[in-house]
Amino acid sequence: MKRLIVTGYNSNIATALFRLVAQRQQDGIEIIRCGRCKQADVTFDFSELDDCRRFTSFVEETAPDYLFLNHGLLVGDKLKDYSDHDITKALHVNLVSVAMVLERLELIDNMRTVVMSSISGKAGSYDTLYAATKAGVDIMLKSFAPRLPSGSRLNAISPGIIEDTRMTTVRTDLDVLAATKQKTPTQAFCTSLEIAQLSYYLLFEAANLTGENLNVNGGLYVR
Repeated sequence: MKRLIVTGYNSNIATALFRLVAQRQQDGIEIIRCGRCKQADVTFDFSELDDCRRFTSFVEETAPDYLFLNHGLLVGDKLKDYSDHDITKALHVNLVSVAMVLERLELIDNMRTVVMSSISGKAGSYDTLYAATKAGVDIMLKSFAPRLPSGSRLNAISPGIIEDTRMTTVRTDLDVLAATKQKTPTQAFCTSLEIAQLSYYLLFEAANLTGENLNVNGGLYVR
């Protein structure tokens, strides 16, 4: 049975992806959920450097067929308001943990990897450090994708605002959200299901697509 490793497994995106896998993969896929919650199949806390290293070794040893790096941390503050601990956590979760894994991908053949990035890595963000870490992910994608074995694939997805994720539903600046939606060419935000469907395509269906970073934001970024 083929294996899929997923981080950020309790997000709406991952939940929607799991439903798609159950519906469409008739031969069955073993899903390994990785994260810091007790419900995880294998526990990792990506804010801890030792766990970043341990997860990287786990991926290399497991050599899954599919890898979905969906974890992230958005503090939502200006950098001047970050605590020292928050700075370390954001760097480890959003950048270091991903970089460590991507460095090892050239050792694993026939693995399809999708990394969750963000429009913030290209257009900036109120949270400067978050934007900087996502920009780093985008650069690494271009650097590492050409070095993979010919049977492997590495792609990223950079969503804009996702209307049904927690980081959106807990926001109180509703006027900012409304203004952003109004200036978006489609006048709509993306959904977790939409991102899950694209993730499924990149993981299981796209044959000759690698090194791409797909922007899903209703045309906001290109305007």
